[in-house]
Amino acid sequence: METLVDGSGKYERWVRLPKRGHEPNCGLSRPFIYELIRTGKVRSACIRKPGRRTGCRLVWLQSLMDYVAAHVEKVG
Repeated sequence: METLVDGSGKYERWVRLPKRGHEPNCGLSRPFIYELIRTGKVRSACIRKPGRRTGCRLVWLQSLMDYVAAHVEKVG
């Protein structure tokens, strides 16, 4: 898996969670990703205007891919 610290790697970017279904790069559902965010297992950012309750939740894609990679099962 690519891991470049300068932000030029395939997964080194922020992604917005889909409103429905699964995140297309890793296949995880929105509620499951929110649980990973809540428990600190993936990086996220909430962009919102001052004084607003809601905003745009972004997730660092590399942290999602690292989470998936950490759960790969070895066959044989």
